[in-house]
Amino acid sequence: EWFRNPYPYAGCIVWNTRDHDLKPKPREQWVIVEDAYPAIISMEVAEQTYQKAEERRTGKVPKNRGKYLLSGMMKCSECGASMIINSHRKRNQAFYICGTRQRQKDGCENKLMLHQREVERQIIEFIKETVLDESFLTDYFRRVIEASQALLKEGKPTVEKLKRKIATLDHQIDRLTDGFAEGTLPADVVKPKIDQALAEKHEAEAEIHLHSQPVPKLPDITTFRDELIQALDDPEIQKTAISGLIDEIVVHPTAALDIQCSFKTCFQTIALRGIEPRFDG
Repeated sequence: EWFRNPYPYAGCIVWNTRDHDLKPKPREQWVIVEDAYPAIISMEVAEQTYQKAEERRTGKVPKNRGKYLLSGMMKCSECGASMIINSHRKRNQAFYICGTRQRQKDGCENKLMLHQREVERQIIEFIKETVLDESFLTDYFRRVIEASQALLKEGKPTVEKLKRKIATLDHQIDRLTDGFAEGTLPADVVKPKIDQALAEKHEAEAEIHLHSQPVPKLPDITTFRDELIQALDDPEIQKTAISGLIDEIVVHPTAALDIQCSFKTCFQTIALRGIEPRFDG
């Protein structure tokens, strides 16, 4: 769903994308304001992403439906190996088991077998009831904004220091350029020093950009939640939705699951630093 509207990542404010029933509106009815805040991708990339998402949505390219929703996310608490699928085709059953145990019968003490369809159903219900609870989301995004504001405040002295460094580097580049133009400094001396100064300047500018990220705006919680629930119920994009919310699931021999969740795919990492939600179920 996020790929169908990649323009916010290109620094745009976008609205009027859905009607009152949350159904997508035609692209020509969208309102897009460019250069609203610093972009992390170009408009060209955003357009390409949108076109590919549209082609996939309308069936112009083959759809790659994930058969096992939790593959690549689960790992064994005992040996750290990935949980892999062990299937019985005749019985039409599949189980998540420790990968080490699959390769070596006595390779791991974790003998647990998780019924594939049942554990996937439970995880989806867990996300809906816990991670997408409206009160939790409201509190979570409030903390995101507070953390972002604190980071901006903490970064101001660093930004000022970096700006002074850039001014010094600019002065150094000017002196070297003048020395070369006047013939007092040879090119083989000037060029490496200018290249070094420019590299340090670009590094300082990148760090300033990192410390100057805008505070994210609080989304409409109801719309945000409804769109994610729709994605979790859609067989075509279930796996994408789950992998966008779950970082890792650690499986214990007792059948307890340590589920580590985040919204990194929704917001810039700088806004989430230090406040990742974690749930045990």
